[in-house]
Amino acid sequence: MGSALDSLPALLAKKDYARALRVLQAEIDAKPKSFPVRRQYAEVLALAGRRRDAIDAYEALFESSLEEGYFPRATAILAQIAKLAPDRKTDVEEMRARVAERERKATQFASAIRKPPSRTSAEPRKAKFRGVPEKAIPEIFERATIVEYAAGQVVYEEGTEGNSLFLIQDGSVRKDMKRAEGDSVMITTLIAGELFGEAAVLTGKPRAATVTAREACVLLEMSRAGMEDVMSRHPELKEALEARLRESAARAMAALKK
Repeated sequence: MGSALDSLPALLAKKDYARALRVLQAEIDAKPKSFPVRRQYAEVLALAGRRRDAIDAYEALFESSLEEGYFPRATAILAQIAKLAPDRKTDVEEMRARVAERERKATQFASAIRKPPSRTSAEPRKAKFRGVPEKAIPEIFERATIVEYAAGQVVYEEGTEGNSLFLIQDGSVRKDMKRAEGDSVMITTLIAGELFGEAAVLTGKPRAATVTAREACVLLEMSRAGMEDVMSRHPELKEALEARLRESAARAMAALKK
């Protein structure tokens, strides 16, 4: 049985853009993260003469591509925006500068992670992230965002919505959870080379603990969408995160019973 998308060539040939857009919108409703379909939707909006809507659609594609670390894709989308909006040259240049800055930081981080540690520690800083397959690391570097936290700063609070996980490049954090009685218990501390927040990526549930920086930290934040994309090519990464989640759940249960 064919897909509704099979009718698109005929609709576009007849310039029936209204029906073509309805077909594409239905597909987007079913698969909201499908880049090819969302891009085609923007293209048809432009063909239909809906310039403002097309620009908005392309800008949404730009933002998601930038967030997920697809820098060449983001740059290609900018070319479409520039073509549709020649009067917005300054905006396009600012967006291009954002791509360059994010790409620079990603490259800088990828280089930094391979350097020897700059500080001493009771436990040597790991050259690799525990539980992350080595061949998936370059893709994570390309899509992640570098974030820094000062000592005592809360990374996220228990019960809040979450859509990303964190890998610790430098520093350490502590995880605390509330008992039924209302008091908080320290579950564990995590150091450079470890990750946390995997439940948000795997389950979409609210944060199960409060994570606080024990010292100045440099973290690599990976969005749920970006991680799902990497996991689609590296199934072993998902397996590793699921094992990590089970391990974290067991540790939390043991701590809360004390």
